[in-house]
Amino acid sequence: MKDKLKGHINELFCSYDLFSGTGTKRNIERMKQIIPDIAEEDIKELLDYLKDFYTYCGKYGDKLARKYKTPCLPTNGEAEKDIKEYVLLCQEKYPEIDEDHIRLLFGTYCWLSNR
Repeated sequence: MKDKLKGHINELFCSYDLFSGTGTKRNIERMKQIIPDIAEEDIKELLDYLKDFYTYCGKYGDKLARKYKTPCLPTNGEAEKDIKEYVLLCQEKYPEIDEDHIRLLFGTYCWLSNR
């Protein structure tokens, strides 16, 4: 991914919007607002990157949702330990994405699985 895009990755998308086509459109609009001259190939590259992020990190969100069965990100001691471990695994693979986006992704999995 181009450095120009890496530097803006956390402001270019909302983790919650990775769950729907409508959200993908909002993410594209956000990309075009922040980087008005963004090329279509860069948008495609970003969307592919975010899809990979969603797939890889989503498996950890799903684990949390199934284990703790709460409609929000759990906060007890054991859960926080699991969350920290999973955040670190996600950040190893996607170092440009901040912890808040990863936690939001995990929380969305909990919400969708346990509401």
